[in-house]
Amino acid sequence: MADRVKLFMDAGSKRVFLKEMKITEEKLKDALFVLADTASKKIEAWAKQNARWTDRTTNARQGLKGEAYWENKEALVVAIMHQVDYGIWLELAMEKRYAILEEPIEQHKDELIKQYRKLVEA
Repeated sequence: MADRVKLFMDAGSKRVFLKEMKITEEKLKDALFVLADTASKKIEAWAKQNARWTDRTTNARQGLKGEAYWENKEALVVAIMHQVDYGIWLELAMEKRYAILEEPIEQHKDELIKQYRKLVEA
């Protein structure tokens, strides 16, 4: 017969345990945000360096912005966006020849997932 271990927790112990779990959750969320924010900066830098258009004012290139944010309590978003009103045309017009938003995400997603797994499996 297998040995059994019984664990009893009184109300005070439960409160302490739940408080510690909440602190651990908050620390993990903070670490995940740092990871996502770092990835967004790398994605932004890659996009600025690899944009396929010829600069006339540099507004479009300088207006590429990587960002990380919590969409809700459970969804952490890593995004890249244009900050010029004609960014939509760079992405969709001319057979998407000047599109730059999807590629840096594709270039960096495997590294981000690897770092995420390393963080949560530790």
